[in-house]
Amino acid sequence: MRRTDVEKTKEILRLHDELGLSQREIAAATGCSLGTVSGILSKAKATGITYPVEMTAKQLGSALYPPKDGIGEEKHSEPDLENIHREMQRKGVTLTLLWDEYKTAHPDGLMYTQFCQRYRDFRKQNDVYMRKQYKAGERLETDWAGLTPPYGEGQKADYYDPDINRTYGEIARHYGVAVIPARPRKPRDKPHAENGVQIAERRIIARLRNRQFLTFEELHEATLEELDRLNRQPFQKLLGSRLSVFLETEKAALRPLPASRFEYPEWKTVKAGMDYHVEFDGRYYSVPYQYAGRQLDLRATANSIEVFCEHERIASYIRSYTRQMRYTTDEAHMPENHVADWTPERFLTWARKFGPSTENYVGWLMEQREVPEQAFKTCAGILRLGTDLPAGRMETVCTQAKAQNIFSYKYFKMLLQSLQNHPTSAKPIQHTNLRGSSYYGGETHA
Repeated sequence: MRRTDVEKTKEILRLHDELGLSQREIAAATGCSLGTVSGILSKAKATGITYPVEMTAKQLGSALYPPKDGIGEEKHSEPDLENIHREMQRKGVTLTLLWDEYKTAHPDGLMYTQFCQRYRDFRKQNDVYMRKQYKAGERLETDWAGLTPPYGEGQKADYYDPDINRTYGEIARHYGVAVIPARPRKPRDKPHAENGVQIAERRIIARLRNRQFLTFEELHEATLEELDRLNRQPFQKLLGSRLSVFLETEKAALRPLPASRFEYPEWKTVKAGMDYHVEFDGRYYSVPYQYAGRQLDLRATANSIEVFCEHERIASYIRSYTRQMRYTTDEAHMPENHVADWTPERFLTWARKFGPSTENYVGWLMEQREVPEQAFKTCAGILRLGTDLPAGRMETVCTQAKAQNIFSYKYFKMLLQSLQNHPTSAKPIQHTNLRGSSYYGGETHA
């Protein structure tokens, strides 16, 4: 027995024989388990050992734990360290509990201090796999895999108060978990994730480097096959595999999945136009007119569109996928008198100054929308372009724009520029001082 074990054994006997404490009180005073105290007192009683003890460590060990084979050398049943390591990953399991179970099964086994030292030595030998020890189902480490190209402004996480991505935060709430960001540039905060990324790159991505995939589904299927192979591959220094550890230790500790599947949302910062509509994926959705010109947050899923102002939802819609009607307007969002007194008649009066074709085109633009207000911004932009043009030129452009079904400011401006660069409709000027085509017909001129 070690010196510390001898001292604890003598202290247990002293507290029992000299002070008359109960086994539970002795366990609390010595820091030993109740099973250890009970075992030592039982063996001391059976061998007639009482306090004070005048014996060497070896003599005391031999008296309390005599060798079964009669050889004077003390022998121990070695603990199953790999099984102990697996059990330590379960919630509520401690080395003290495992040692009590070990001692019950092997009364001649190691004392607690030796038992713990054996396990510490085992972990050192397998440090690559056991740098940190967590309980099953307690936490999950995540990380980006591989190199990423620079994009955007490169958000930097605040060291003391990092922001959590809004979509990532929704995932956490859906599955009932908490997100604890790791410190920037501190890979040891998430060693399992760092190691997992390296394993995935070397044993999955590298294996697929020479294969050509034509669809994402093919790539996904091949990746799952390699992942399954990796999870079934035996450990190099431990018994079992990643799959067997999951099935034996982790699976039972996991909570069931939520009743509904997570619906992935996409967040976007948008600005409401003066027509009090916000844009997403080429389609426009109204918000209350009081929010015109303000920065808002838009949340889009496969089925819905929601708009928020300072975390308060101000509008929601079933997401539109139609090509014909690009505007979705809630009449409750419209003001009784439109902003700046914009009315259909005001735009028609403005267009009438250029001519009937322009008036006809502007009227047609407003007819293409569910409500005329949806076309006000487009009409204003087009008519402003006409302020720098002669009336005849504006009439020509509007005639062609309607013939080509152009109902956006962007394409109207492109058509205007095209006609200015290639004025094919211009007529030749007739004048006595200008030579005609006959002059260059090859005749002789003085």
